Amino acid sequence: MAKENISQYTSLKSMDERLDLYWQASKKVFYILTGIWLMVTFGFGIVLNEWLMQVSVFNFPLSYLYSEVAAMAFHLLLLVSYLTWMNRIKLKLGLQNKNPAKLTKARLREQYQQTQLHS
Repeated sequence: MAKENISQYTSLKSMDERLDLYWQASKKVFYILTGIWLMVTFGFGIVLNEWLMQVSVFNFPLSYLYSEVAAMAFHLLLLVSYLTWMNRIKLKLGLQNKNPAKLTKARLREQYQQTQLHS
């Protein structure tokens, strides 16, 4: 069922439209994950530091555990989330075996050459 949905979606859009949708979705993913990163890093690491110092786990302050262990695990989770999310977008747009950056660069190069020919 997923393959039918993908082929139906990609057949309706040209490559230029799919690349535009890809970059729009890419910016959305970036802004959402950066917002989450800022909230967790500054929220827990700086703003809630005093409160986290009062709670201890295995005789270590929770702020220490957060800054050393949980922060690294959280960043890895963000990285895996980004990769998974972007792969789903590429699959949905039929770009899974293509490099959107190279395709966009080639498209821009063609547009530039066309404007140079007409001027």
